[in-house]
Amino acid sequence: MTKKLFFVLLALLVVSFSTNAQVPQLINYQGVLCDDSGTAVSGSHSIEFKIYDSPTGGTALWTETQTVTVADALFDVLLGSVTPIPYAVFDGSDKYLSLKIGSDSEMTPRKRLVSVGYSLRAYEADKLDGKDAADFVQKVDGVPGDGLGNIDLVAGDNVTITPDAGNNQITIAATAGPGGDNLGNHTATQNVNLSGFYLSGDGEDEGVFVKDDGKVGIGTASPDNKLHLVGPQSDLNTKLKLQYSNNHYYGIIGLDSNSNLALWASDNSTETQAMTINYQGKIGIGISDPSEKLHVAGNIKLAGADSLQIVLDPNGSNNGSSMEAKADGKLEFAVNSGTAISINPNGNIGVGRSDPSQLLDVNGTAKVLGFRMPTGASDGHVLTSGSSGIGTW
Repeated sequence: MTKKLFFVLLALLVVSFSTNAQVPQLINYQGVLCDDSGTAVSGSHSIEFKIYDSPTGGTALWTETQTVTVADALFDVLLGSVTPIPYAVFDGSDKYLSLKIGSDSEMTPRKRLVSVGYSLRAYEADKLDGKDAADFVQKVDGVPGDGLGNIDLVAGDNVTITPDAGNNQITIAATAGPGGDNLGNHTATQNVNLSGFYLSGDGEDEGVFVKDDGKVGIGTASPDNKLHLVGPQSDLNTKLKLQYSNNHYYGIIGLDSNSNLALWASDNSTETQAMTINYQGKIGIGISDPSEKLHVAGNIKLAGADSLQIVLDPNGSNNGSSMEAKADGKLEFAVNSGTAISINPNGNIGVGRSDPSQLLDVNGTAKVLGFRMPTGASDGHVLTSGSSGIGTW
């Protein structure tokens, strides 16, 4: 038997609640159920209720099914007793209720939900002095209130908070403490802009200065290199010190009292100026005032896995002289790329020869102003050569 909704009375209950109470998510609904001929229906029936956002079509915002007892066509239900009606359903826009009896199709038309009498006061109950909740601050920097709308402001060191109810304002003031502002240990989440100021230990114009092009000055606000150190000539500490963290040895690069570039080495007990370069490009090793392009105060040792060579080339023609220590222990002196003198590890000296076989081996004519005969020689002896080429007296 097809049933139809003959008459429906919809009432929104006026609910009294305190600030600690919650508005019920229920609607009291009464109706009269008759069949197609208008005969009252009784008994137990399954009724599906839905609330839509449109009189036709649209989206069902809420739905539930109840088994409803009908007596002489009358029934009375609490919508939301199975599935609570979300508060967000009633956002101020029109909503429509639909019913579906058993396996019948959804009844049409849908019924528009409207206010009753004093329930209109709920419009103001959702406001404070006519203002929406969105008009009020609920949190400050993510800190919620205490439930009574209060958030306490607590003054830290060197900070004062002065409320002024007459002018509706709160004044927060800070003063520098005896040790300055204590930033504490923190991690920056963005670049720090010094805006033309120093990072200083005492707040004065000194310390580290960073230009907008990334050049860093220590003791200067006009660095012209990636790292620029400046200090008075009387301050011999205008230097760069390099030291391992696990020992006391260190090295220093800086300017000495004569404005020479110098390198110091120290074992923490004695600091030695090991190398000096003056403005003329003269280099001193072991001496602080070099007089030549290379001025060494002490011995020189050349060491390597293969041959070592010292070249003397005054005019840069690559035809100069050289001294070379060979890997086999031989020492050679060359002029214009030709071997002039060669000394073997066994002490043989070759003149014009690279492989002398005698203590003195001359490849060519030897000219001497004189010579001395061995002990035991007598007058009248001459130097003669045998068939073997060995000379005798």
